[in-house]
Amino acid sequence: MWPFKKIRINTRDRREREISFLGITVIQYGHKEANGVKESYLEIFPKSFEHKTLDQIISFLPKNNTYDHVWIVRTVGLGEAQLLNFMMEELTKKWNVKSPCFVSHRAIYKQMFALYSDIPFYRILMKHSEYAPCLTRRDIRYKRKVFHVHHCTIEESKDIVRRWNSGEKSHAIDVYKKWSGIARYSYVQQVVPADVADRALKKIQEVDLNIDRFIFLAPEAQATQEIEGKVWMEIITKARNFGYDIFVNTAKGRSLYGKSVYLGVDEAMYIASRAKKIIALRCGFAELLAAIPNRGDLYILYSHVFGDVSPDSFFQIFSLKKYPFYNSQNTFELSIGENVIFDQLDKLFN
Repeated sequence: MWPFKKIRINTRDRREREISFLGITVIQYGHKEANGVKESYLEIFPKSFEHKTLDQIISFLPKNNTYDHVWIVRTVGLGEAQLLNFMMEELTKKWNVKSPCFVSHRAIYKQMFALYSDIPFYRILMKHSEYAPCLTRRDIRYKRKVFHVHHCTIEESKDIVRRWNSGEKSHAIDVYKKWSGIARYSYVQQVVPADVADRALKKIQEVDLNIDRFIFLAPEAQATQEIEGKVWMEIITKARNFGYDIFVNTAKGRSLYGKSVYLGVDEAMYIASRAKKIIALRCGFAELLAAIPNRGDLYILYSHVFGDVSPDSFFQIFSLKKYPFYNSQNTFELSIGENVIFDQLDKLFN
């Protein structure tokens, strides 16, 4: 076998090729689109796509920074990104980390990471499609730094499902641990800063929520098939019959089901911590809800996911029971069908 590799980058905007020999990039060729015009090109001994991408990421860090390890969070899910917090103790030992930081194209992660640690977070003003295809290795040494690519994307979650269906019965949490090369997860408590709590309470005043007796609903998810509105209405009707007020957390801060206002991730964690009960569709946000310390009972509903995975399979592969923050005393996971009609609502709200 010839000691060369060929990297292919296919995105909506460009088609490029890179050929390397003995680890050295020899040729790059393809065509790019600039100002509406596609131009073909060929370069001899250029800087690799990977290093060009890392240079661009470095440009978003403070000048003269002393970070020795940079975690690139390219996941699209809060739950997978959250796991980094529970890996950091082991990763710090493994890599002898002195000065780490996180980077991502999603600003929302800054709020989430701040709930767990004071490790600096920087937003890289790049599209996911601009840098993800170039970073195929998990750990890259470049310019006296180690860049760690935290994969855990939807595509890789789909791969876990495919492996499960083919007979490799590994729970997702075990796969993530194997990918990261750590022996265990370490519990880290989620803490909401006082100023965030104050800000959240001021927002809630706008909708006159009964903060002393309410249920926090989280009915949205990116990958999971949403549950029919009539199911949520049945839940809400029964909850109101038991004297609960309803707060519905949505991405846009609007809901037809109950009181709602836009909350950041950190603000939502505080409001949820004040709820008597939390009911959430299984998604990454539900993982953050499960990690809230001293919260009320949490009910997580498993629906179809990725279009072709049944609720039962989804439950078996991604159940929270193996997660470091799981509390069996106040966490209840329910695998349900599309047209489920709750027949145990009385027990839920007593």
